[in-house]
Order: sequence, then structure tokens, then C-alpha cells
Amino acid sequence: MSQPAEEQNRRAVPGTVPTGRWWVPFVGAIFVIVIAATFSYFMSEGSEDRNGSAAVGAFEDEFTDTFDRPATVDGLGEGPGVGWTDVRGGWGVQGGVAFLPSPDPIMNVTVDDIDTRDVRIAAVVGGDGVCGVTARYLDEDNYLALIRVPGFAVWNVVEVVDGVERVIFKVPDSANPNVAVVLEVGDDIVTAVSDFSRVSVVASPASGGTRVGLIARGGDMDTCTWDDVVVRRAT
Repeated sequence: MSQPAEEQNRRAVPGTVPTGRWWVPFVGAIFVIVIAATFSYFMSEGSEDRNGSAAVGAFEDEFTDTFDRPATVDGLGEGPGVGWTDVRGGWGVQGGVAFLPSPDPIMNVTVDDIDTRDVRIAAVVGGDGVCGVTARYLDEDNYLALIRVPGFAVWNVVEVVDGVERVIFKVPDSANPNVAVVLEVGDDIVTAVSDFSRVSVVASPASGGTRVGLIARGGDMDTCTWDDVVVRRAT
């Protein structure tokens, strides 16, 4: 079917813009801008939540440790506002991360006492061991922890009371070698984050310690690393 003479003439003149659907490119551009802005917003919010730089709930900053200090195999030492106490295992700092140069074959723990049971700890955890973060730590038989379970694509939130362990809930693991995790404990709610997976459950953990820190208790613990630790306490 032949085109109208007016349409043929319009197409024949270089640089002429058809008037029938002129708005389509502009709508597409606006859509792209909106999507990009929305993605940027949520990524920004997520990044703040991952590294602990934004206020969350009724928690306030206690300390941050990026481990940017000279290498050592004699403990984690002190960071800004924190003095680590190695409860068990050989801890050290190398390349700006905490690691286990001499891991105990059973359990490794380093903590700081913040004098409160309700706490939020965030960290970037790497490695192939059963490692993670701990809160409400009293001793090796009484604590709460978020630990990676290699090979099962999950992180377990576990509570140990008088040496008896139970898994409170699980949060999906990610494929990243280094995972940003959060363990947040309140009076009635426990929240766990693994990268962009977040799970909250109604629970009242019985573990009653006031120490918070890093933990490893199985697998290839010598590969575990911790970085960008951020601790907040309940207000």
C-alpha cells in the first residue's frame, strides 16, 4: 500500500521529525531517569544499612572497627572506641581485616563488653568456615550468634543456653565471597541480614550476656575474615 504524499515528503527531508509519536522518546527517557533514581535510592539505603552508617530503630552507635592498622598475630588490639578481648583462639589483623592465624579447632571468640543485652552488630564476613558474629555473649555455653553454614546456602541464628543449642531461624546466604551481615537483638524481636536478605522473628532469647563480637566454630576457620564491624547499643 502506498504512503500518503505528505508522509513520503516528510521522510524525504533529512532532519525532519515525524509529528505523530514525537512524545515516545521523551516518555522513555523520563522512565529511565525514574528507574535509575529509584535504584540509586534503594542502593544507598541498603549500603547504609549494610555498613551501619544510618540510624536504625532505637539503636545508637557504640563503635566501628575497620581493622586498618598494622598487621599482628597477637590479638585484634584496639580500634576506635573498642578494646577486643580474645576469649578463645588465636586472632590477628592482616591486610585490613581480622582473621585467625592460629584457630582453635573447636571454637574461636573475641568480644567487647558494652553493658547491654540489646544490641546490633554488623560486619562483612568472608571465608569458608562456620563463622559470623555473636551477641549477648556470656561464655562458651551461653550466647546468641549469626553464623554461616557453608555448603547449605544459609546463615543460622543460633542460641546456646547452658551448652544446649537451638536454631531460632535461618536467613538465605548469597553467592558473594564476602557477605555483609547484621544481627540485631531486642527484647522481643531478633533480626538477621545477609547481604539483601532480611528476616525478623518474634523471639525472646534467654542468653543473658552483655558482650558482642566475632565467632568461628567449625569448617575452614583459617579462611574466615571480618571487616567493617559496626556495633550499636539500644538507647
